[in-house]
Amino acid sequence: MAYGFDTSATDLLARLRDPQELFAPLGLIGGAMFFVKDAAYRYVAMSPAIRAAIGLGDGESPIGRTDFDLFPPVIAESFRRNDRLVVEQGRTLLDEVHVVGTRGGVTMLTYSSKWPLRDRAGRIVGLVGINRLHESAVPAAVGDDIGRLMPAVHRILTDHARRLVIADLARACGLSPSHFMRLFRARMGMTAHAFLERVRISQASDLLRSGGLPIAAVARRCGFYDHSSFVKRFRHHTGLTPLAYRKANRTRLAADLFTDTRPGP
Repeated sequence: MAYGFDTSATDLLARLRDPQELFAPLGLIGGAMFFVKDAAYRYVAMSPAIRAAIGLGDGESPIGRTDFDLFPPVIAESFRRNDRLVVEQGRTLLDEVHVVGTRGGVTMLTYSSKWPLRDRAGRIVGLVGINRLHESAVPAAVGDDIGRLMPAVHRILTDHARRLVIADLARACGLSPSHFMRLFRARMGMTAHAFLERVRISQASDLLRSGGLPIAAVARRCGFYDHSSFVKRFRHHTGLTPLAYRKANRTRLAADLFTDTRPGP
């Protein structure tokens, strides 16, 4: 989409003292959910709507941080894969489906679009992205198919702790199991089983970071009824066992609190 910026407008943008002076007002437009990252995938800007949606506290800034600082590893890794396509290959991504876990334990489905940002020499120096919650916008190009899958997606997001089988998910969408599996993979970019596991691991990550539940209880609450299987799948997605993940995040939290409370020089 072209916005008709001429040379004078481009020069004005280049001379801005602080990009936040431009982004802050834009963030108030209809709860706009947008963000900007640099080539190292650190946030340069994030709209208030996204900060609220993911549960950032008052005064907690995402600027200079990456997705791995803000989300469970399984979620952050899916964002990073897409970011690399934009920054390293210069691709524009439209309406990519993502599962987003928040600090409040809520899991959402979003559509994310990303565009590369280039400097005057044409080098890619970052990216800009826009997110939309699936309740508020369905991409026109795949809207019918996504809409047909929504009963299954909603059930996975809300009932992931229960035993869910493909036949039941397909029936909720009015589809045969084989048609459902083909359509889900084509439109969601993964199988229904992989989507369900991603939601479960996201929820488990949140519980391990923020609560004191025993690991076995975390596993059951997230739909894993075999402890060894839970440990194996969690390590597959995060690179750590649940216990190591909990210890690492407690150590990090303590370090952050120490840094934030030290007196200045």
